Amino acid sequence: MINQELVNSIHSLLDKGVTSGLSKKPKPGNMCVEQVISYALGDKINDEPSCVGYEVRIFVTRLNDRSWSSNSARAEGMRELAIAQLGSNSLDQKEFLDRFYFAVLTKMLPSMFRYFGEEKWEKEIKSLEGAKDLKEAMEASYAAVYAASFVNADDAVRYATLYTTKEDYATHYATQAAYSTQAAYIASYAANLTKTGDKYLCMVAHLAVEVLKEMKSPGYQFL
Repeated sequence: MINQELVNSIHSLLDKGVTSGLSKKPKPGNMCVEQVISYALGDKINDEPSCVGYEVRIFVTRLNDRSWSSNSARAEGMRELAIAQLGSNSLDQKEFLDRFYFAVLTKMLPSMFRYFGEEKWEKEIKSLEGAKDLKEAMEASYAAVYAASFVNADDAVRYATLYTTKEDYATHYATQAAYSTQAAYIASYAANLTKTGDKYLCMVAHLAVEVLKEMKSPGYQFL
């Protein structure tokens, strides 16, 4: 049951920090985010808490395992997401992915382009932010890849090693949200490339929280 007592327990556990990867000896302060949820629920302590939707869990797990600056930063950056995901097993997981892709492409990607020069990427930024749906956002991201001198969007992964500038790499990894569920990896590369610490990791966590809010995930009411 999702209630304030459960949420308070999760907050207390997060206060001790969370680790990267699945801990083989789980205990407070030595667990990943999803192990924390399982522990608080009284489930078997693993990274598959019973009340979290499959696609949501996959994303949260991957974000947890990125290169946060510290275990405490990881816990703080994912605190709201840890709560908002509660009860997400009741949500349409495909809808979550579609909404999340749209948010990453229309909000995080423009932020990265601005970092590398808003004037240089003005057209791409406007196109991404003006997308009305996922199809338009994906098309805009393909155009951005082309503008960044990729051979073509579909070959972005295969040709990644051909591009040596920070702009090219940032664009490549950001637009992978159009091809896969690995937005957590995108945020990690963005943080490393822009040397902005945990900024993009926190940003992608916040975008997921907003999507869960829009979809009325039961846990969001406890934030």
